[in-house]
Amino acid sequence: MAAAAAAPARPPSAEALFDLAAAGDAAGIREALGNGANAMTENKSGDLPIHIAAAAGHVEACAALAAHTRPIGRLSRTSKKSAYDTLVEVVGEDRAKPLKDAEEHADSTPISGWLDEFNASASKLEERIERVEKVMEAL
Repeated sequence: MAAAAAAPARPPSAEALFDLAAAGDAAGIREALGNGANAMTENKSGDLPIHIAAAAGHVEACAALAAHTRPIGRLSRTSKKSAYDTLVEVVGEDRAKPLKDAEEHADSTPISGWLDEFNASASKLEERIERVEKVMEAL
């Protein structure tokens, strides 16, 4: 008898991502995000995982989350500050530099995920138009 196919893995829960952010587990955060965790999920206070990591002074965790947080300068609903501003208060400007660099890079680079999605949609639309044109020619 053949073994049953394994069920598809579920993305890590939002709670797990917040726990990783609070603990400063940058490697765990990258793994969770790679497995489908959503960095834009809000906690009960309305804050993102990046705000939790920043408040705890976890620079690497913030940098790991920054690539998946849009807009990256979004204010915390609790502190009313960006993750970068919070991180500067906790660890100082020099240590917070990786997050500032991530913010500057994000502001100058189009969000590749959205661009990829747009290109895929445009390609599908072109295929549909070609099919309609062929049907119209056949009529």
